[in-house]
Amino acid sequence: MIRTADPVLRLRVLILAPVGRDAALAKAVLDGAGIGSLVCGDLDELQQRLAEGAGASVLTEEALIGRDVWRLAEWINEQPSWSDFPFILLLEPGGTPEAGTPERDVLQAAGNLTLLERPVGTATLVSAVRAALRARGRQYEVHDAIEALTASERRYRTLAEALPQLVWTSKPDGQRGYFSRQWVEYTGVPEEDQLGLAWLEKVVHPDDRERTRKRWVEAVQGKNEYDAELRIRRADNEYRWFKARGTPVRDNGRTVKWFGTCTDITDIVEARETLRRGREELERLVTDRTRSLAAANDRLTAEIAERQRTEAALLQAQKLEAVGQLTSGVAHDFNNLLTAILGNLEMMERRLKSEEPLRRLQAARLAAERGARLTHQLLAFSRKQRLAPTPLDLNRLVSEASDMLFRTIGATVRIETVLTDGLWPALVDPTQIELVLLNLAINARDAMPEGGRLTIRTANVSRSGAPPDLAPGDYVLISVSDTGQGMSEEVRRRSLEPFFTTKEPGKGSGLGLSMVHGVATQSGGGLQIDSRLGCGTTVSVYLPRARRPSAPRPEREARSAAVHDRATILVVDDDPEVREVAVSSLADLGYRMLAAENGPLALQLLAQNGPVDLLLVDMAMPGMNGVELIRRARECQGGLKAMLVTGYADVAAFAPAEGDLVLQKPYRLERLAETVAEALRRKPRLPGSNVVAMKPTPRTA
Repeated sequence: MIRTADPVLRLRVLILAPVGRDAALAKAVLDGAGIGSLVCGDLDELQQRLAEGAGASVLTEEALIGRDVWRLAEWINEQPSWSDFPFILLLEPGGTPEAGTPERDVLQAAGNLTLLERPVGTATLVSAVRAALRARGRQYEVHDAIEALTASERRYRTLAEALPQLVWTSKPDGQRGYFSRQWVEYTGVPEEDQLGLAWLEKVVHPDDRERTRKRWVEAVQGKNEYDAELRIRRADNEYRWFKARGTPVRDNGRTVKWFGTCTDITDIVEARETLRRGREELERLVTDRTRSLAAANDRLTAEIAERQRTEAALLQAQKLEAVGQLTSGVAHDFNNLLTAILGNLEMMERRLKSEEPLRRLQAARLAAERGARLTHQLLAFSRKQRLAPTPLDLNRLVSEASDMLFRTIGATVRIETVLTDGLWPALVDPTQIELVLLNLAINARDAMPEGGRLTIRTANVSRSGAPPDLAPGDYVLISVSDTGQGMSEEVRRRSLEPFFTTKEPGKGSGLGLSMVHGVATQSGGGLQIDSRLGCGTTVSVYLPRARRPSAPRPEREARSAAVHDRATILVVDDDPEVREVAVSSLADLGYRMLAAENGPLALQLLAQNGPVDLLLVDMAMPGMNGVELIRRARECQGGLKAMLVTGYADVAAFAPAEGDLVLQKPYRLERLAETVAEALRRKPRLPGSNVVAMKPTPRTA
């Protein structure tokens, strides 16, 4: 038995995952998505909670293996007709839907089972659970409709029993299926003896039987109203004249039932009034049924559309998750390579005087910087990039970026700006917005090979659902319009797909708009593209409004801060090329340098050489990571200043100590020098200070 009255129980998700921390993790994910859940200790408790009421159940395959799942299968098979309870089964790690277990096969044969391969992404699990809850909600709607229909049928029978007329109903083929209590009392013949067509022989006058039968058959075959006068025998064997009327009840043009009455026409006035009330009641019933069917059809249409939207969103989320995992996996190693390449190229540029080799080195460095931008674009569109949002004046950013954009896109494109007075500050990461503006400008330039006009606009907007995924609220708009070729509708729909491009091979990565969309979405905003072939394109980026004023942007120093006299720096990095670049470039600036390839060697150097002024550590190293090394080093040298470098996007995952600077790879040597100088200027670390993330400065090719 399934209890259905409590609306809270209808929406909860039952979790059975007794192995490891799966149950707690699943509950935390669902709670974070606003979905109520309950962890069950075993199959018996699960079955007990199912009987109380639930919307869906998440099971791990380990919780079923070796258990008696037949009782659960019996519960599934014994569900009422309206119920098809949804189960979501998380397969064993490494398991596939094709390789089943006996327990899984039993549940799959018995019930509504969705299989998810582990590891399962948070978005995938939440999406699957919400889809299951929606399906369960529709089942409860069917249950409620059945209950309402049953109650309506009871009311109908109560009404029929209360009418003074003799009431009957027939099946679509004309066989009588019900006679009211008055009919039975009037005729004195039990109801079961009159069902079908037996009533013609039992209670109709012999002289009226053939005529009554013919009229009734004609009405049933023609699906017409039945109207006849006949004599019906009373319990005391007296016959009285009755006006018999029958009406077919239809559903979408199909006869589903006949409803009829027989009225004693001895008192014709009373009979006519009673018949009128009967017809009104019948019309109400037909109207209610028709309205219910129309509403059910509308719900079905809406559910199909919603399912299609959900499937499309799930597919896109899976794409983003797959590419994001790939990007995060290679970003660290790739950034290490780029750091070594860029650093060595910069040092060679400083030492070379010949123009031709210098030009080639500069070309190589620009190519490496393009690789660095590609990594940031991948992280941005997959939303793995670590953002540092702050109130920002977009008007000032656009004004400051105009010269840079002019140098980037060339003289054939005329740049115009339309900046709104009184523009709200936007809560965004300034570095990422500079990249957004640069990407949009480059895309616009490529759409105007013969030249044209590029217009950058800013505005305050209050949006309610446009773009479709944008929550209502206040936003700061920055848009880039061009007078170029425009896009077809098909290209516009696919323009945000990662790696999709209409450019020739080697002319573009297909990540520009994906990166812009990723930054906008991760910042809490959205993106909208308006374009038609031959009419140009406008890309509108909606950014959340900051509720406090923007701070003045600091002017970049012409050169890095002065070298601290005789400062000693210990560089620790397991990558020899990256370590050598850092040591050589800082030594050129006059620092005294020490180097170690891992944590234990660094601690040994500290013990042998005495105190150092700064510990510069790679965050991710085998054995002892950077955070642990800094903690151990400070046990030896209290108040030691330190900074970390990393090629990973998720800095917070390593939990750096408060107050330690973090520099992300790949970095320019100038940026390294600035950050080292900043770290040396700081006072010894005090508890309660904040982590400061130093990001690579965006550059143009």
